[in-house]
Amino acid sequence: FLSSIGIANLEVMGVEADDVLGTLAKSYLSEAENINILTGDRDFLQLIDDKITISLMRRGLSDVINCNTDYLVDKYGFNNPKKIIFLKSLMGDSSDNIPGAKGIGEKTALKLISEYENLKDLYSNLDKVENIKLREKLIASTDLSELSEVLATIRTNLDLDFSLDKSTISNKDKLIELINEYQFKSIEKDLISLMTNPNNNDSRASSNSTNTE
Repeated sequence: FLSSIGIANLEVMGVEADDVLGTLAKSYLSEAENINILTGDRDFLQLIDDKITISLMRRGLSDVINCNTDYLVDKYGFNNPKKIIFLKSLMGDSSDNIPGAKGIGEKTALKLISEYENLKDLYSNLDKVENIKLREKLIASTDLSELSEVLATIRTNLDLDFSLDKSTISNKDKLIELINEYQFKSIEKDLISLMTNPNNNDSRASSNSTNTE
């Protein structure tokens, strides 16, 4: 469907989609005025910078939060996007099969993040963790935390053969064929309109999007 209406798309066999998207975002930083990533995955908050905004979908396009460093401060108490990796390394994320350290939740993780720069810094200074039980949990979960750090990190240095200059050519016949095959008659008019007017934003989607910052 994307190709038939002229929207460029990319998939790489054997590579996480997160890493492909992260690499694309960083690759175009020098030539783009701004980059917006629309996603429901909070892992992408680690990519925030002056040019990259993460639009988190909480309930589809009807409830979207545009996230920048101010959002990180309000939500987590830090403004360094890389600390999202640190957070996931400690508290994990069941939706992404990131285990985290056993017995450490968000509140404890955020306290540690406020005191240490990253996971390596924390484990290099375990003797400074006054809570003995917490220190024991961290020691017991060393391998899990280090694995979680790897799993939570979005790669941004893949070698991708992709260029936005290679615009995708729309194919109305292919689009109609797909609409008929999957019985998408109710959105046929909208899809054809999108294909013929790619720069015309859907006013309904725009009016339903909510910035709650």
